[in-house]
Parts: sequence; C-alpha cells; structure tokens
Amino acid sequence: MLFLRPGPAKTAVVLLVGIGLAVPATWIQLQLLIPELLRPSGGVEAAIFIWQYLRDLHAGPAFLAIPGLVFLGLVILPAIKLVREDGGRGSGVLVILAGAGLLALLALPEAFLAAALAGEIHGLIALTSALLFASGLAFFVTGSSRLLALAYLSWALIAAVSFIDLTFLARSEETQPGTWLDVAATHAGGASILLSTFALLEARAHQRGLRQSGIIGALLAFIICVSASAMVIFQYRLGVADVPRSFAGDRPDIAVDMYIAGAGAFTLVGATLAGLLRHFLLMRPRPPEAHQA
Repeated sequence: MLFLRPGPAKTAVVLLVGIGLAVPATWIQLQLLIPELLRPSGGVEAAIFIWQYLRDLHAGPAFLAIPGLVFLGLVILPAIKLVREDGGRGSGVLVILAGAGLLALLALPEAFLAAALAGEIHGLIALTSALLFASGLAFFVTGSSRLLALAYLSWALIAAVSFIDLTFLARSEETQPGTWLDVAATHAGGASILLSTFALLEARAHQRGLRQSGIIGALLAFIICVSASAMVIFQYRLGVADVPRSFAGDRPDIAVDMYIAGAGAFTLVGATLAGLLRHFLLMRPRPPEAHQA
C-alpha cells in the first residue's frame, strides 16, 4: 500500500498532507491571536483571496478532502486488498466495518445528519468524524492492533462528543453568535478526525508488521491528546466569556486563556507533523520472530 511502503511517493504524501494541515492551521491561528498583524487590508484583493482560501483549507469543505484521502487509503483500499488475499477474513472485516459505520451514523443526532446532507460544514465534520472513528474501531477489533490505537480512539470519542455538545451550545439562543465557542466546537471535531486517523495508522502499521519506538509513539500520542485538549478547553473558556473570534483588544483577564489555547494549537500542529513523519518515514519491518509473537 502507498501509505506503508518506502519510496518517494510516500515522502510526497507526507509533504502534501503536512503542508495541507500545517500552513492553513498556523496562518489562521496567528490571525486569531494577532488579527491586526495578519488580516489583509482593504483593497488588496489577492491577499484577501489567499486569506479566505487558507481559512477554507483549515475549517471549510476543502479541509475534508484530507480525511477523505485518509478514508480511501487507510480503510477502503486495505479492506479491498484483504478481501482479495483472504476472502473469508476480508468479508468479515467488511461486515464489521459496515456495522460499525451504521451504528456510528445512528448515534449521530438527526440535526447533524440533516446538516451533512445539506452540505453544512459542521454536519460534514460530524459525519467524517463518525465514519473514521467507526473504521478505526473496526480495524482495532479485527486486526489485533496495539493498545496505542485504542488510546487514540478513546480520545477521538471524547472529542467527537465534545464537538456535538459545543456545537449545540454555540448555536443555542442563549449564546452570542461569532464567539470562540464556534472555534472550540470546530477544533473538537477536527481533533476527533485527527485522532481517529492516527488510530488507523497504528492499526494498519501493526497489521503490516511495521514498528518504531513504542516510547516515542506513546509520547507523541500523549502530546497530541493533551495539546488538543488544552486548545479546545481554553477556547471554550474564551467562548463562555463571550469573547468574539475577531477580538483584538487588550483584556488581561483573557490573555492567559488565549495564549494557552494558541500554544496548544501550535503544539498540536508540530506533534501531528512529527507523528506523520514517524508513520510514513521511520517505520521499519519487525523481525519475523517478533511479528509471530
């Protein structure tokens, strides 16, 4: 499979996904922290276009192209390959994948399913999060994956539930529109997608007999989970304080929350890039005796 073989194609995928994640996320986070520095001035149409394009890559429908590729490369293609190599086991995996996906969709609130069918971004994020989580869980059950995959899936479930709760809260009549609650909700959904992706990577690497330092893997998982939690929690604190997303004033009472949320976001970007490099470039085949054990 492309995602688990050495070679220039794999390196190109890492660079593409890394740039697609890191550049928009870094740009938007800086713009949220320092609006007056990075917001394009009036009349500069090219700058405004780039700014809006990067926002769409980070939190718009275009962002979902990345988890779409993940679903294709880490769920669909491996399942098809397994069916071709071992029809009985492959058929069982497909049944469990279909069942887990159906249960995940049934667990989604009706409002999110309707929003997804209408093409609204929060509905599409919820749908993507549910399908990737279900796929990761199905591969964990059928592939005797590492416990690290289960850790990622546990945090992905927490993030998905947080996304649903925060979205309802941000859209309630009691909440002012356009606050950091919207940012916290979107980032919780994105974190769930990201964590399920790493669970799929761990599961597939284990099935393919690839390994790398378990200590490094556990440390990266810890950093990713903690930084994502810090980002969402402190953005939630900004939201309940009714701080608008475009806030650029001087309020010492929220400065700490804003910069901790920013630090969590930048740490998450760095840890994500490190995790991708680990899976795509540093994984090596396990010795035959270790794989059999």
